[in-house]
Amino acid sequence: MNIQHAFQEAINNNDTVNFNFLLSNHKKDIDFSYWNNHAIRLVSSCGYLDIFKVLIKDNKVDPTLCTQFCIRGAFKYSHYEIAKQLLKFKKVDPTILNNICINYSVDNNNIKMVELLLNERQISEKEGYIKALTKSYVLNNNKKMFELLFKNLNKSIKYDISELFDFAMKNQDFYLINKIFSCKIVNTSNVNNKFKCTISL
Repeated sequence: MNIQHAFQEAINNNDTVNFNFLLSNHKKDIDFSYWNNHAIRLVSSCGYLDIFKVLIKDNKVDPTLCTQFCIRGAFKYSHYEIAKQLLKFKKVDPTILNNICINYSVDNNNIKMVELLLNERQISEKEGYIKALTKSYVLNNNKKMFELLFKNLNKSIKYDISELFDFAMKNQDFYLINKIFSCKIVNTSNVNNKFKCTISL
């Protein structure tokens, strides 16, 4: 029997019985980082929390490989506990690929994952944050999520929220208009019936 392959098969099937048996009896024959850290990447995306907790403790395991695959998978499929554990590692970057993790959470309309990310990291200065902010309101109509994202805007940055402002003006959304004009600095324009806006808190 090829121990490494048996170990991988146990992980693929979330078979904790065989996983623990192989660890107890053949640990010296097992490489947790085998095949470019395939194991930790798989369990992070699939949500196999029990196996994840074992793998992540091994020094050979690198959860940042393959363009931060682990954190991307955890947020894409809303695996809260795995995402929380991954965010403890400083080298894990949830803002990879234009803040993809916050955008996954907004796409999933999952405010718990949004709260987790905002509590653990400062991400609002990164590209892609305004896209998530806009989607939370325009696509999800989730005011609670929108307020949370808006509150976390960085006060030292000028943001282009033209898409959001254009939506507010064309839909006469007074809640959103009032929210935008509550900012410290607001610059607006209208070119060919296309509204533009930048804000600073």
